[in-house]
Amino acid sequence: MVKCLSAHNKAPHVSVITPSYNSIRFIDETILSAQNQSYEDWEMIIVDDASTDQSLA
Repeated sequence: MVKCLSAHNKAPHVSVITPSYNSIRFIDETILSAQNQSYEDWEMIIVDDASTDQSLA
């Protein structure tokens, strides 16, 4: 029972979802900003909508 209760007290996993369309000028800064946060349990999902500016998500 203690194990079950402690699992509920754990901070949640966070998903950062970033839409991207022709954002090559900003995508590196966006990723670095997320990486520089103090929260550790996260993932970043970048969704590209057929960019034509060589930005690859």
